[in-house]
Amino acid sequence: MNTNLWDDTEIQQYHADGSRGYRYGEFRFPSVTTLVSMLEKADFSGWEKRIGKDKAESIRADSALRGTTVHLAIETYLRCGGDMNKAFEMFYQNVNHKWLALKSTELKNLDDVRVEFKLLLLPFKDFLNIVFPVAIEKKVFWRDRDGEVGFGGTADCFLEVAEGRLQLPDGSKLPGGLVVADWKNHRSKKEPKSFKWNKEPYYPLLRYALQLSAYAAGFNYLTDSRYILNQALLICASPDATDIYYFSPKALAWHFEMLVEGLRALKGIQPFDWIEFEALANEGGYLGCPVQIVDS
Repeated sequence: MNTNLWDDTEIQQYHADGSRGYRYGEFRFPSVTTLVSMLEKADFSGWEKRIGKDKAESIRADSALRGTTVHLAIETYLRCGGDMNKAFEMFYQNVNHKWLALKSTELKNLDDVRVEFKLLLLPFKDFLNIVFPVAIEKKVFWRDRDGEVGFGGTADCFLEVAEGRLQLPDGSKLPGGLVVADWKNHRSKKEPKSFKWNKEPYYPLLRYALQLSAYAAGFNYLTDSRYILNQALLICASPDATDIYYFSPKALAWHFEMLVEGLRALKGIQPFDWIEFEALANEGGYLGCPVQIVDS
């Protein structure tokens, strides 16, 4: 795919009141991650109370650092065309020293760091070998026609997926083509439907689905829809498994419709009920469809 993408240096990132925002031309909007968090208003007070505030904050910080490190490993691998030696050099030059310090008892020399780099990539390797990067860590922007609501963000990756290499549960294969992808590295396996500490149903992938729909909309907005991006993949790695979830054109369009409703709610234009959103996503089958990598 030969795409003439936008110059994302024109999209300026800024921080205000502890949150990230994006400026594009005369318009300024919060990051989509911030906006989705405001909509979700997830209550983790029970979890925090059970394990203690200090431990909860430590887990959050360690998870964020590991997530950033995993993203860097994937980014360098893709940028270097799968050349592990070049990718490791780029990774080592850019890795956060806090991560090296955290792992200092395990990583005693450069060879140990190289082994750890390979382990970070391992859960994603099969998937990375069936895709071609179109853009990596690309800033996006979107606004409605009136400029009343909008967002900015940084997408993990826009990819070309090889035809027929991902299979749906019914045995049919995806046609491949252009997708937006997001990498997630979790301490435990994440499924489309789970249960909270208080046994309430919980849909942990929905916030990511909203973000993916935003990145797709930003891509189409900034390219004037010259290339229609209407599919998304969420790749979730945990110590137990690596799961890939597919969001179809219909699902992605629905999530973006819900996101825009949410943005209008935050502006006070109309109400938004996250619990109702979860129920509708569950009823409509928009939670994310598991797919498997298969031979061509």
